[in-house]
Amino acid sequence: LALTASLNTLLGRPATAPLTVVDTLPDRDALPSLEKLQTQAQQRRPDLQSALLGVDRAGAEKALAHALRWQDWSVALELSQDKQVIFGAPPQDSSRAIGVSVSIPLPLFNKSQGLIAEANANRDQASARVDALRLTILGEVAGAHAEASRLQALLAQFGESTRPVSERSVRLARQGYQQGLIPIFDVVQAQRQQAELNKAYLGTLDQFLQALVRLHTAVADYTPNSLDANSQP
Repeated sequence: LALTASLNTLLGRPATAPLTVVDTLPDRDALPSLEKLQTQAQQRRPDLQSALLGVDRAGAEKALAHALRWQDWSVALELSQDKQVIFGAPPQDSSRAIGVSVSIPLPLFNKSQGLIAEANANRDQASARVDALRLTILGEVAGAHAEASRLQALLAQFGESTRPVSERSVRLARQGYQQGLIPIFDVVQAQRQQAELNKAYLGTLDQFLQALVRLHTAVADYTPNSLDANSQP
């Protein structure tokens, strides 16, 4: 259960999601070009998309800081009443007045320089993170692609020449022993060499599959057999 949860976490899936084991090995056709995979990675990597959203947010904060240079206007309504009293004179009527005042702050001294400077710094930092992340992604894809290509060439060599030659040698050694032409030691030696060769082949195959997984992860593509040279980006 712990291993299943760990694998699901690495794949970006719920921890309790069931895992289906595919017994068939992936195709070993020619890998897509490095440029194509790097383009796919920059389109799909969630960490890069998150960093790009950070740049957009920093740009919005900068626009807001510029907008805050103009403070809100204020309008006030005032009602006043006054009544004068003159001794020896008839009572005076009350005088009423309505006043309206408008306050328009002008950014002569407080121009939100601090907020604008902070927003500019945040945007620069976000852009620098995106640039650094792009370089990291390109390097990850390039490294995984080079390793997978190298191991793929070794596997092709095993299949085209090395393993067929070893199998033919074992077959001829057995025929020679049955005909009394060579001793049993030569047969055992040929079979031992074939076993060592098969062991090296399986080790190379294991390394290739691991490199292929790293390449899938770097491109953010977890679909089996999706790294096809004929697939669309």
